[in-house]
Amino acid sequence: MIAFYLILISAYLFYSRSKYFPQNLPKTSETVATWIATVLLVTGTALFVRSDDWAGGLIIALAACSLAMTLVQLFAVVGRIYFYGFTAIIHGLLFIELLSYAS
Repeated sequence: MIAFYLILISAYLFYSRSKYFPQNLPKTSETVATWIATVLLVTGTALFVRSDDWAGGLIIALAACSLAMTLVQLFAVVGRIYFYGFTAIIHGLLFIELLSYAS
């Protein structure tokens, strides 16, 4: 979940620079978003590769990138409330996973 979360954040940062990004959601500056998104994407991919070996990790990272971009685009255009709800659910799932590591 942590690797997918990093890829999801990078997909949001890449999509926020698109001309199709909704005006009602916050944007980031172009140079910062590109660098941070690239670092997060590589880190998420590296976490998948570390946990599932290189071939399986790359395939899972590719599937995670596709899913993340689809989810970000879908929830960004349906409305602000849905997008913030989606964000809350993702953070809740990440929090549950981090709690499972603590115990």
